[in-house]
Amino acid sequence: MGIAYICNPNRKLAVVVWDGLVTSDEWREHLQRMLIDPNYAPMQSQITDLRYSSISPTISDDQIKAMVYLMDSHRRNISLSKFAIVAGSEWNKPQLAAFGLKSIAVNPIVFNDLETACLWLGVDALEVGNDIQQLRLDLRQGQ
Repeated sequence: MGIAYICNPNRKLAVVVWDGLVTSDEWREHLQRMLIDPNYAPMQSQITDLRYSSISPTISDDQIKAMVYLMDSHRRNISLSKFAIVAGSEWNKPQLAAFGLKSIAVNPIVFNDLETACLWLGVDALEVGNDIQQLRLDLRQGQ
């Protein structure tokens, strides 16, 4: 299915949803698109929902490091300071991504539920949940 995101300027929050099987190519294309989006630059926090995705074997440890490097190469253009990852059934790869993000001065935490992640970010879980639901619906409808 893929990856979709929205930027909410009022909350200074980017909401990212992975749905279905996501490959390293899809992840790279998503990051490249998002990192040059002028709406993403002022976002101070991000929540990435992986609960309904499966991480393709093409996303290796080396690929995760390459994606962190890609974010680092755009670091001067983004304001991101907090990064919440709501993990699905896999914890190892999200943990590796979180560890890498620390190296570029982003404070990441991997969570097992949306409410706790939203509490840490200081955002309303119901609003974020609605955003996630709409993004997931858009992905599933092929938009």
